[in-house]
Amino acid sequence: MSHGGQLAARGDPRSFCPGSPVPAAFVAVGYLGAPRHTDPMVDDVLPLVMDVMTREVFAVAPDTSLETAARLLTERRISAAPVIDAHHRVVGVVSLSDLADPDRVPSDEPGYPIYYRVTEGYTSALGGVEEAGPGRVADVMTAAVLSVPADATIAEAASRLLQLGVHRLLVVHGDRLSGVVSAVDLLRGFVRMHA
Repeated sequence: MSHGGQLAARGDPRSFCPGSPVPAAFVAVGYLGAPRHTDPMVDDVLPLVMDVMTREVFAVAPDTSLETAARLLTERRISAAPVIDAHHRVVGVVSLSDLADPDRVPSDEPGYPIYYRVTEGYTSALGGVEEAGPGRVADVMTAAVLSVPADATIAEAASRLLQLGVHRLLVVHGDRLSGVVSAVDLLRGFVRMHA
């Protein structure tokens, strides 16, 4: 049992908030009613993920062609893109590794040259609707979605990155894409606190 868990078991007011690495004694109320946590070492309010995340994200659909997905990732110089369904819910991620994996055999079904720009929670469809070559994102994508809520603190997001061994997380509000937060974004948030 963690130190925080031992304290909680004894009813100690220094116990940790459920799911939070921050002691309950340091919880404050932030804007929009979201809990804000303070860092007991510096007595500052920790920024939320929504304060530091990248708000413009390019995404693809499950029926986006593999060619379109590969072109989007290389032209935008990104290593992965969220996969969103017709209701703009996040259903997976497709990465350059997924596209190059010889064990992920694409189907013969044609994909479409469509992708999306998600900015501030609004989704704009880009590309065309004519059929492209064979193979769709759904054939090779990873269905697991590694995400963090927009109202999580940067400390909670950093902890999740470390636990999962990844460099970025999708930021969601409910099941809809709001942005992306990377280790660099979180580092900038910590630096701003101490500048």
